[in-house]
Amino acid sequence: MGPKVVEYETKFNDLETLIQKTDDATKALIKQNNDATKTRLDTLEQDINARFDRLEQLLTQNVDNLHQQLNHSSQADKALLADLLVHVSKKLTTV
Repeated sequence: MGPKVVEYETKFNDLETLIQKTDDATKALIKQNNDATKTRLDTLEQDINARFDRLEQLLTQNVDNLHQQLNHSSQADKALLADLLVHVSKKLTTV
């Protein structure tokens, strides 16, 4: 073989080694980014679930509070109506 062929073959082998190293480094970087992304997504999912749980809890509490206020208002309205009926009844009996 001629010296040029040996030189080209050496350069080709060097390029092949460089490409393989670059490929390995790229694959390692992709795996690292994949792992970091998965960790971030898992954390985000946990945060979202915690927020929805908290939102559900607050919504339930507020609905319960609203029911209590409605019951209290209904009882107050019933008491006022009873007083009104007693007053009307007294007026009717005096007539």
